[in-house]
Amino acid sequence: MTLASRFELARKRKGLSQEELGDLVGMSQGGIGAIEEGRSKIPRKLVELASVLDVDPNWLLFGDSSQELIKLVYSPDQGFRPKSGVIPVLSSIQILKYFRDKETELAYEEVIAISGDFEADCIAMRVETEAMESSIPQKDTFENNCIIVIKPSLEPKNGDYVVATLDEYDEDIVFRKLVIEGGKKYLKPLNTSYESFVLTEKGAILGVEIRKVVIHKSAG
Repeated sequence: MTLASRFELARKRKGLSQEELGDLVGMSQGGIGAIEEGRSKIPRKLVELASVLDVDPNWLLFGDSSQELIKLVYSPDQGFRPKSGVIPVLSSIQILKYFRDKETELAYEEVIAISGDFEADCIAMRVETEAMESSIPQKDTFENNCIIVIKPSLEPKNGDYVVATLDEYDEDIVFRKLVIEGGKKYLKPLNTSYESFVLTEKGAILGVEIRKVVIHKSAG
């Protein structure tokens, strides 16, 4: 099932005409028609459309899975984001390629569509460790395979959750809590079974976590 067919199915389930749906989100009937005809790859007002249709915007984009690649091109004006409301999910290798190798053209196969005001330089990544799963109830926790939104331009402060590299030649990045004590910067896990690191001059903080994203898929 394509984006166009999922979108048309969701609209008809709500009993809305193209014109009625367009009126609810401030789009023309032609704009809605372009989505259903497959001429709109990442629809404008995707989050608003999904809200009206009572579906997850990520389901509208990709369904349960997708092998479709979208080219990501960075520019000073637009940052990483191809469209308003959509943030690319990058792998740790891709994040390193941008920050360390200054590679500005990347292909990614997953995006998240979220509401709220997020600046153009926000990107997302999947947490691929259990180091940030807290064993303490009522505390922040980041489950393995959850998605976090990070802001590279935000100045990190004590207590922030950050994505960092420990060495300029390291092929891995770490996600930890930044703790500043005695003039030193520590990267500490929420799961005490995992290792803490000292952030030295060889390492660097690549971004600050600003939101954890929980995705609920709609039935297709």
